[in-house]
Amino acid sequence: MPKISIITPAYNCEKYLEQSVDSVLSQTWKDWELLIIDDCSKDNTYVLMQKLAKKDKRIRILQNPQNSGAAATRNNGVRQAAGEWIAFIDSDDYIKPDFISRYMQEFENSAMDVVVGGYIRDENGRFTEYPADISDDEAIWVNVSACLKMYRRKFL
Repeated sequence: MPKISIITPAYNCEKYLEQSVDSVLSQTWKDWELLIIDDCSKDNTYVLMQKLAKKDKRIRILQNPQNSGAAATRNNGVRQAAGEWIAFIDSDDYIKPDFISRYMQEFENSAMDVVVGGYIRDENGRFTEYPADISDDEAIWVNVSACLKMYRRKFL
């Protein structure tokens, strides 16, 4: 059973999904599973998901029976997840290679149930985790997103 389950809702995201998945594959923390859940995409997202799942046995792909939206898709992922910890990464976002290890360090040294990070928009308008030198004033709006946080499963 993996320590971390990363859940990625996918809808019409064939343009960005591979970069997002590659950022998970590049993690320095190796004990994870990635659940990519297609929300009835109209493009070739699911075909790409099948190709990506062949890259690594830790990638599992699922499909919603009907289009349900990102929140319901995340909830579906939580129900299917095997990990003790849950993280959400959207299909058009990416994470730094030490994302999981830094968050797990926070969990393992405390009794916290949620670790919150932040993000900024890159030159293409996509989100990436913010570097440590960005001030709290610049990143405080981050907390409304489900992404770039890690949750203790029992907390959810």
